[in-house]
Amino acid sequence: MGRSQDYIIQVRGLSKRFGSRSVLHDVEFGIRRGEFVTILGPSGSGKSTLLRIIGGLEKPTEGSIIFDGKDITSMPAEKRPINTVFQHYALFPHLNVYENIAFGLVMKGVDKQQQAERIAEVLQIVGMQGYENYDVRKLSGGQQQRVAIARAIVNKPEVLLLDESLSALDHKLRKQMQRELKAMHRQLGITFIFVTHDQEEAISMSDNIVVLQEGKVQQIASPSEIYNHPSNLFMANFIGENNIIKIQVLDGQKIFLLGQSVEADTNRFMAGDTAYAVIRPEDVLISDATSEEFPWKGVVCSSDFRGVYYETFVQTKTGEILQIRQDKEYETGTSVGIGVARNDLYLVGAEA
Repeated sequence: MGRSQDYIIQVRGLSKRFGSRSVLHDVEFGIRRGEFVTILGPSGSGKSTLLRIIGGLEKPTEGSIIFDGKDITSMPAEKRPINTVFQHYALFPHLNVYENIAFGLVMKGVDKQQQAERIAEVLQIVGMQGYENYDVRKLSGGQQQRVAIARAIVNKPEVLLLDESLSALDHKLRKQMQRELKAMHRQLGITFIFVTHDQEEAISMSDNIVVLQEGKVQQIASPSEIYNHPSNLFMANFIGENNIIKIQVLDGQKIFLLGQSVEADTNRFMAGDTAYAVIRPEDVLISDATSEEFPWKGVVCSSDFRGVYYETFVQTKTGEILQIRQDKEYETGTSVGIGVARNDLYLVGAEA
């Protein structure tokens, strides 16, 4: 996991059970100071439970949370230098914008002059100047989220937790808030831990991503590493769109793929192993004729214009359907040649 002094937060051997139901299994990773880290996973993977444990809102069954070298597993949430923005913002409906943001400062006994200065500062950061006296119930979803973020950062936490905090917004506003959150992260310089089930959101916003499935860590890596080098079959299916084809590993850096022996990087496998070839749709080559570069034959099932490319589906002679993204349209029923460059063939096993 790296040297302990490299991390502001370390999650060590964390497990959580609710009665007989196990939600997290031996989760372990570190987060560096100032990073934007996303915890990504499908519904029910344990990501919100993990975030609540980091924030002190849940106790782990086993394991510990280390903050800046200190064990804070038993520390109450209000004592941690960590604030949370919840999915539904949890604003106080009877308080206006200013009073909502001021709430934490009042609880800490900050004097009114300091309150005013800090609230003015965070309103500028979230782009809500002039809204101090507004009724929060009359704000749009995006404005309510900005107020929730302002309330969370006004206490100057070292870590900000965001639990599915963009999920209630419509698509256009969600994209806008993704950009704004990244800008806030750069401006504040604090550590962000963001929970989402949206792969595109995680890839576009994060420095690093922790992927959970059924309470277990599947992969921890940068967005480009996760996209281009999934650790196992689950990751290949979960991140983006892939052609995933069962293959046999042969001797001498070769695999048996779509009925033919081809070169591939087989270093992580033994001859005779069953594995899976992962090929991005944009990496499949297609031609009107077969050749050494296009060794496989297939028949076009469909070819649809998607704006900047044609999405074409081809059935190979061995029966697999390949998804292909290229800049040329092919008529249904056309016989074509198909190829994949060696460097665009990535092999995974069923497990990491």
